Amino acid sequence: MEPQYETFVEKTERTFGVSRLKCETLAGCPSDKLPEDRTPATWVQGDRYVKGWILVDNNKVSLAGSHGILLTSKES
Repeated sequence: MEPQYETFVEKTERTFGVSRLKCETLAGCPSDKLPEDRTPATWVQGDRYVKGWILVDNNKVSLAGSHGILLTSKES
């Protein structure tokens, strides 16, 4: 049986405890690579709709809300 690989969106949602992550670009979030640094994005955190950015530094991904506050990873 082939292993199931998570998409960028699935892994990022799980890592940061958000849902409905969407890249706000014409093509959406890429499935086979990381998005560009500072890609505009939206997601749901708890019961709030958030507009912010996906930050990419080499292979490290962060989410920053509209006020520039970085989300904390839910994984240790």
